[in-house]
Amino acid sequence: NLKVDHEWKAYENTRKKRRILKKYIYPLLRLLPLNKKTIIFEGWWGAKYHCNPKYLYEYINKHYPKYRCIWFLNDNYIPIHGNAKRVRRKSLQYYYYLSVGKYFVNNVNFHDEYVKRKGQIEIQTMHGTPLKTLGLDVPGELDDPQDRERFLRRRARWDYLVVQSHRASQITSSCYAYNKEFLR
Repeated sequence: NLKVDHEWKAYENTRKKRRILKKYIYPLLRLLPLNKKTIIFEGWWGAKYHCNPKYLYEYINKHYPKYRCIWFLNDNYIPIHGNAKRVRRKSLQYYYYLSVGKYFVNNVNFHDEYVKRKGQIEIQTMHGTPLKTLGLDVPGELDDPQDRERFLRRRARWDYLVVQSHRASQITSSCYAYNKEFLR
């Protein structure tokens, strides 16, 4: 017999059910304690296992096996090396790990629905070298006040910004209006 495993579980298999998870279940899950050994990774809005989050994950997976690593993905079939757990974005597990994860690593931004809790730490690794206009410096990209506000709200969650050089920290502090700690 061939068994087919559906992408979504029965309690999350429609947009309406996923909206209920986000609106009602996620706030309840946020009452759970943080798991200090859980690290959440995401690359390019859940589309890829790549770039700086991938290499940071592979280092942690090899040298710090006591940490539980979670990858948020749009497609659970994307291959991942090591012992990470794949979690489909917008699923019940996704909201659970958004709620209890201690560390968050991303090369763009986590979705707007992520509400950072006290004690959670977000590391922004960027993607590539800042040889183009970025963030607030991109003409026409954040002209709408609501778009600008959403961008600044997401950026405000970052505790650390990974950069390649002092020059990159100068560029990104301006284009992201970032005034927290840089990691080189």
